[in-house]
Amino acid sequence: MIPALDQYAKWGIAGIKVDFMQRNDQKLLNYYYKLANECAKRHMLVDFHGAQRGASLTRTWPNLISNEGVREWNGASGAWKPSRCTM
Repeated sequence: MIPALDQYAKWGIAGIKVDFMQRNDQKLLNYYYKLANECAKRHMLVDFHGAQRGASLTRTWPNLISNEGVREWNGASGAWKPSRCTM
């Protein structure tokens, strides 16, 4: 994580999007906190796509811009479906 974020910051990347976590355990929440902290040190934004509802994350890490929308488009069926991140 650290070498990749350092390189992104060197390139002038403004933020990152993280997806496909597929779980909601304490280990993953610790990862969210660590990643948000490391990105904040580098003045980078974070978007956790498809993540669980981030209670208290945005208060602690204002660089966390989103946990993505409440609904996502399902192109195969042509319908809206609830996201894993329902509010």
